[in-house]
Amino acid sequence: MRILFLNQHFPPDPAPSGVLFGELADALAQRGHEVVLVQAAQPNRESQGRVASLLRELSALIAILWRGIFCRRVQVVVSGSSPPCLAVAGALVSLRHWAPHLHWCMELYPEIAIALREIRPGILPSIIRMMMRSAYRWARAVVGLDADMVAALGRHGVRVLECRPWVPAPVLAQMPALAAAPVEPWTWLYSGSLGHAHDWQTLLAAQAALEERGVDATLVFQGGGPARDAARARADELNLRRVVWRPYAPEAELCKALLRAQCLVATQLPETAGLLWPSKLALLFGLPRSLLFVGPKTGAIAALLRNRAHAGVVASGDFRAVADWITRLRSEPLAVPPQPLVDVAAHRWGAIAWWVELIEGAKTK
Repeated sequence: MRILFLNQHFPPDPAPSGVLFGELADALAQRGHEVVLVQAAQPNRESQGRVASLLRELSALIAILWRGIFCRRVQVVVSGSSPPCLAVAGALVSLRHWAPHLHWCMELYPEIAIALREIRPGILPSIIRMMMRSAYRWARAVVGLDADMVAALGRHGVRVLECRPWVPAPVLAQMPALAAAPVEPWTWLYSGSLGHAHDWQTLLAAQAALEERGVDATLVFQGGGPARDAARARADELNLRRVVWRPYAPEAELCKALLRAQCLVATQLPETAGLLWPSKLALLFGLPRSLLFVGPKTGAIAALLRNRAHAGVVASGDFRAVADWITRLRSEPLAVPPQPLVDVAAHRWGAIAWWVELIEGAKTK
């Protein structure tokens, strides 16, 4: 069977969605299928203004649509969510090939853009929403990342399946040697892209409170992202002395870099609940470190972390509660259980097998 994948990026680009699709494509190729990867061929992690970014996404969408329509005949089309409205392009490509379309929704558009105030509600977003609803309904299957996203997609009147992202094989291979990872003087670490949906404001306010209290803890930001410059400027405004800024860790050193910290942090603005899923959590769930989630206190992520001895859930904006949690952790480290929150190796194997079965079964239905 010939299977077409549509996404803005594929390996060697490090974009998380492309890495997952790349591993899924490899698994299908090993089963004898022919796999075609159609992407925009644009480098990831570019820093651009809003207008330039919009034009870049539009050109990527047009490029993927063009290449998908005019590639040799395929039997199944699989699309991601990057660039925005790729589900619509996937529907058109599948119609051209008269092939079933499977859409893995990584974020909901235009809902996410409206929630982050990147666009205003109006006629154009309403038209885009109608186009996306039509694309979802045309798809043979729509897959969300967790129960919150399944519920959000369900409001479009479609049946939604669920599959959480997994830890890629190169990162997973580092985990047997985790016990030997050196530990720094006490740090709490945010790693990965610092995007507009991530709550860095609460982290910086909490660090200011910790420094005012004299708590011996350093906040580390490791990575990049469009909000990094704004976060650094805010840290300077607050005169923070114990905030460290590091570049992205090389993939081969990622686990070791994370485990130098005593506490790992993930954040999500509450208005984005159900509209995306912090991809970094896939790895953090499997590491023997305390985990702090700053975001919605209700929902799928909070439910998974609730009642876990080494995990904390604090509402976005409640910087004093974050500072209190870090202070307690600093003085009386929580017991880290011998087993992680999630068996990430088993989840990876199961998720890829689930996707392979879904794709192979799409043509027969």
